[in-house]
Amino acid sequence: MSEDSLLVLEEALVNSYRPEGGPDAADFRRGAMAYLGESLMMIAGGQWGWAADERPVVLPDPELHLDPVDPLNLIVEALESPHR
Repeated sequence: MSEDSLLVLEEALVNSYRPEGGPDAADFRRGAMAYLGESLMMIAGGQWGWAADERPVVLPDPELHLDPVDPLNLIVEALESPHR
């Protein structure tokens, strides 16, 4: 769960992941979301929670006064970034 591993994950998402790819793509997406969330919690503390739409989100340590982070949104942002 290093910075380098997150860069490798981003590269895999950008170069290989296709949302319409069926069950394998869904499994990859769920794994990527879990990895991102766990990595964020290692950095900012906190725990898993649920968004209003029932998606899993990372709730950073309350002392940090940060908003919840949706790992799926991070994936979408990586896929929509200009370097794609």
